[in-house]
Amino acid sequence: GGQNSFTEGLACGVPLLVCPGFGDQVVNAEKAEVMGVGQQVPRPDPDAGHEAVAAAQYRADVAERLRCVFSEKTYLAKASECAGRLQRAGGVPRAVEVM
Repeated sequence: GGQNSFTEGLACGVPLLVCPGFGDQVVNAEKAEVMGVGQQVPRPDPDAGHEAVAAAQYRADVAERLRCVFSEKTYLAKASECAGRLQRAGGVPRAVEVM
């Protein structure tokens, strides 16, 4: 869910499932949902003694969201649109030209 992984996924037109832990991952998880390119599954923060139950639920949630992100065609369509925009932006050669 970091910026590099987020952008690489979008550059390839792949729907995203972000499991944010810290830093930019939290922002990117929200961006994925707002942009319509994916979903997020927040990491659990269980009370002591409840780690196993939380981990099992987290795995189930991730599996469910993965199925959703890859079966609902709107995520793929939005990710593909983003890939096209990124490709048209010109990448590093365009950045060098602008600078």
